[in-house]
Amino acid sequence: MPDARPYELTKLRTLNACHSLLAYVGGLAGLTTIAEAAAVPELGAAARHLARWEVRPTLPPAEGVDHEQYTDTVLDRFANPALRHTTRQVASDGSLKIGPRLLGTVADTLGSPTAGSPAVATLAIAAWLRWAVVGRADDGTPLDLADPATPAMRAAAAGRTGVAAVRPALEAAGVAPALLDDSRFTGLVEQWYAELGRGDALATARLVSG
Repeated sequence: MPDARPYELTKLRTLNACHSLLAYVGGLAGLTTIAEAAAVPELGAAARHLARWEVRPTLPPAEGVDHEQYTDTVLDRFANPALRHTTRQVASDGSLKIGPRLLGTVADTLGSPTAGSPAVATLAIAAWLRWAVVGRADDGTPLDLADPATPAMRAAAAGRTGVAAVRPALEAAGVAPALLDDSRFTGLVEQWYAELGRGDALATARLVSG
């Protein structure tokens, strides 16, 4: 029986991870749909960077899959305005999704001596944290995140300003201690969390998209 794991990982770490990135960063920028987010050059480039340079090196071979072509197909589909997936819908339940979609890529990248930095994956995680902990878009619009971990994350971050909220919120969301104790991971998330705190999510995305 063929091993389905390479195909499952490809979908989770490419399609689903890019979906989450566009939802979290796009939502902070005030964009309502995934199609709107995918059409923004900074966000489209960031998603492509995530798929090509961060995700692809972590994937086992999947027979018959051309990953670059698959990425193109995924991003083209996301940009189709006929698909009315909203950023809020895709952003929901982030604490249940970031593990298979993003944290696996981060862990595998940090565990490889030849891999680059998981910059875009950690940007997506930082954007999710701002949804959960701060709950406001760049223009001040409330972002109500449907996520079972949000109350615990906000309680853990209460009274902490800026990046001091990052580690307690991640811990409350159930992120594994091995990653929480890795300063490379927490440092990147804190960096992006601070950048996003300046109130210009698209400018932050531009930092990783060229």
